Amino acid sequence: MLIFRVYKVFSYDLFKRHGDWPERPDLFNFIGRFRVEGKTIELQYSRSFEFLHVRETLPNSDSFAETKFENWFTYPYRFLSLTTPLGVAWTINHVLIRAKIFSRFLLVIGCLYGGGFLLHLLDIFNLRLNFSEMNTLWRSWIVFLLIFDLVAAIGLFFKKWWGQLAFLLVAICQLIAYTKFFDVFGSQELLVYFHWTTLGTYLFLKMFDFWRQRNLHE
Repeated sequence: MLIFRVYKVFSYDLFKRHGDWPERPDLFNFIGRFRVEGKTIELQYSRSFEFLHVRETLPNSDSFAETKFENWFTYPYRFLSLTTPLGVAWTINHVLIRAKIFSRFLLVIGCLYGGGFLLHLLDIFNLRLNFSEMNTLWRSWIVFLLIFDLVAAIGLFFKKWWGQLAFLLVAICQLIAYTKFFDVFGSQELLVYFHWTTLGTYLFLKMFDFWRQRNLHE
């Protein structure tokens, strides 16, 4: 299946429930297992497809972590079964991709802020803007962006909490500067749209990730 190639699924199989899984009338007696790069994931659906039990192998180990209970909040897709290609594709999307989308978004933002750092570095050497002819306010602004773009890029790339803090600081400061001090910094509509979009997306994904963790029980 193409979906397996996209999500780097090496194998998928369905087998009858064994002793490691609970015997309950509201759960299917079949377990789905798919192997992806670096881990194996097993899951068991409820008969109503409202929730599932998920467990995955521990890092660098063949042993499984504790089974987790997760609400399957995608109501329109309850009819899907692990026995259908579409059901398998949606399961992989739900269990793997949604859990990673926030970290991937931060990685993209980190790369963009790394590009911002390079642009401001060009400014410092008069290769893009005439830094040497700027007044003190503009010079301070360029240096501020140079430093914190770099901090945000490194922090987001290495998944550090202070990377997100630096990202928020730069985004909010630029939005304030370019909307409240238009007479000083001039028209920066593209940057305003960029920061509103990235900041809004960040807050949405952050709340989504927080909501998902709250609905994930041991």
